[in-house]
Formats: sequence, C-alpha cells, structure tokens
Amino acid sequence: MVRHIPNKYTEEMLFEEIGRNHRMKINFLYLPVDHFNACNVGYAFVNFIHTKFIREFYREFNGRRWDRFNSEKICELAYARIQGTTNLMDHFNASQMRGRPSSRMNEVKSKPMDADTIKGLDGNADFPK
Repeated sequence: MVRHIPNKYTEEMLFEEIGRNHRMKINFLYLPVDHFNACNVGYAFVNFIHTKFIREFYREFNGRRWDRFNSEKICELAYARIQGTTNLMDHFNASQMRGRPSSRMNEVKSKPMDADTIKGLDGNADFPK
C-alpha cells in the first residue's frame, strides 16, 4: 500500500512515476478515486510479481516527496491487508468503494524474466524496517 499520494495524481501519473524503475515488476496498480470530489483518496495498492522487488521499491519511494504538483506529502509504504493480484481484484470489484479498479489494471503486465533473474528470486524478502 502506498500512502500520502497527492490528491491531484491520476492513476496514469502514478503509474508513470512508479513505472520509471518498476514497470516490469508490478502486475497490479489501483488508485481509488473519489468521483464526487474528482480526486484520488490519497493511497494506492501495488502488487509486485515477486517479493524480491519490494525492497528496492521501498528504498526509492518510502520517505520521499512526490515529483508532481510541488506537494509536501511524504510517501509512506505499508503492507496491505489483502495480498496478491487475484485477491486484490476480487476484493475491489466486490467492494463498495468509490471508484473501482479500472480495466486498465488488467493491462499492467510484467515482461518475462531471464534465467539469471529467476535464479535470484528467493521469495524471502521481508518488508524493510
């Protein structure tokens, strides 16, 4: 879960910023929107194709300011209660939250990994402290 996102960010803007270094490492991105107020609600859900990629994402984003809108908000990362792409999709599609996951989420794809990358995946990445 990504917290303290400036409310003017769109899902496309967030994906662009996160995607600079992590596009091929995520398979789910959802930025809930309050359609009544025409802005996001300040947090998003990101799922990585493997836990190994969490650490470098944490190092890049946790505790830093956002690139757009001259915002004073500081990004904060935390584990979400629900984990995994299927579980996240099922949860949000069934929820009563304003703004459901867009069909664009299904377009977030990860590229195939080479053999060296696959060998390096140990599945034991803890959330950084």
